[in-house]
Amino acid sequence: MYLAARFFTVNDVFLVPLCLLILFIVVRGRAERPANKNIRNIYYHGFVFKVLFVFAYTLVSEYIFKGGDTGLYYQGIKDLRAALSEDFDYISVIARSKSIDLENPLAPFFYYDNYADDFTFNYMRSPSNFYMPRLGLLPS
Repeated sequence: MYLAARFFTVNDVFLVPLCLLILFIVVRGRAERPANKNIRNIYYHGFVFKVLFVFAYTLVSEYIFKGGDTGLYYQGIKDLRAALSEDFDYISVIARSKSIDLENPLAPFFYYDNYADDFTFNYMRSPSNFYMPRLGLLPS
């Protein structure tokens, strides 16, 4: 439950239904194009199927795996955002860095984040693991 309190905020109560409504409007617009009623039903059923399994994946990732890779990527994004909020000049360091090491100016943000008894720093030493938070920083 501790991880859920850190990942889910009050904003999620309002933003999740809003995003689902927007997605439903998009799906409804696409579903109305085909003349065949069976294809329309496939759009709706596919949308509901995807939404249910996204929630199921989130619950499994959060409560069974205690965050897992997804949690570490999310924490990495939060660490990068903390670095940018402290000094926006870190954007060039983020763009040039392939991974995190002790010489990297971003290391303190990853090393002291207290993520679930595991340093995010160690996970972000791999270039493939550090790529995901860098990519996720754009929409965050």
